[in-house]
Amino acid sequence: MYYDPKKCGRRIKELRNLHQLTQNQLSERLNISLSMMSKLEQGTKSISVDLAIEVSEYFHVSLDYLLLGKGMRTDELQKKLLQAEALIRDVATLI
Repeated sequence: MYYDPKKCGRRIKELRNLHQLTQNQLSERLNISLSMMSKLEQGTKSISVDLAIEVSEYFHVSLDYLLLGKGMRTDELQKKLLQAEALIRDVATLI
C-alpha cells in the first residue's frame, strides 16, 4: 500500500463533510489558506507530516487511515466499543 494524495484528499473531504464543515472553516482551524485546503482535497498538493498529524488529531482518526485508508476511523471504533459495552450490560442483567 502506498500514499496517494488524491485518495488522502478524498478522505479529508469526507471527514470535513462528516463534521459539517466548509473548506473555509477547516482551513481556518488548521491555520492554512483556503487555496491550500482546496489543493489538499483535490490531491494536487501532498499533505505535510505536521499537517497530517494535525488533521488526524482534529478528526480523531489514525494517520494510517488518513494517509493510506487502512483500518477504521477511530470514531467508528468508538461507536463499536459503545455498542459492545451496551451488549455486555444487557447480558449482565440477564444473569
